[in-house]
Amino acid sequence: MPYYIEQTGQTLPLDKAFSVNGISYPATYLRLASQEDKDAAGIAWKDAPERKFKDSRYYDNHVAPDGTVTSTPKDVEQLKANRVGEVKQTAGTLLAGSDWMVIAEMERERPVADDWAEYRTAVIAECDRLEAAYNAAKDIDGLMAVQQGWPENPDEKKNREAMELEAKESEGGDS
Repeated sequence: MPYYIEQTGQTLPLDKAFSVNGISYPATYLRLASQEDKDAAGIAWKDAPERKFKDSRYYDNHVAPDGTVTSTPKDVEQLKANRVGEVKQTAGTLLAGSDWMVIAEMERERPVADDWAEYRTAVIAECDRLEAAYNAAKDIDGLMAVQQGWPENPDEKKNREAMELEAKESEGGDS
């Protein structure tokens, strides 16, 4: 919070000239004057209140001129629709990289590898689970409690496992 005049509560901007009780002060006064001089002039410092913002995905946060925060919950039904839409978009994005496999199976009878078929089934199941959970939520706390757990695709899993194995081997090789 800024400096203010104790008598009137008027805030004083830094680096701007101001007057208190008919006495003019230069723009540099608040930065250069001693605390004793400021006290004598009736100028005090007020610390800003601690601002506690709620999750902006679920609340509209407004800061008042005095620094206090008011958080207003957003419309739960609209939030549900937004979360369901986001989940469907995420599922679509996760499945898009392997859609060609399904097309190849349909057009050329080339089977989808088991690990990719399991992955695609898991993505669809997680999408369905999340959609049901978001739609069942009765309030914002219920929406916030829903935890997403998307599966790892087979290529990413193989890469992660290879890196973990390499790291383990390099740790064992240094001994």
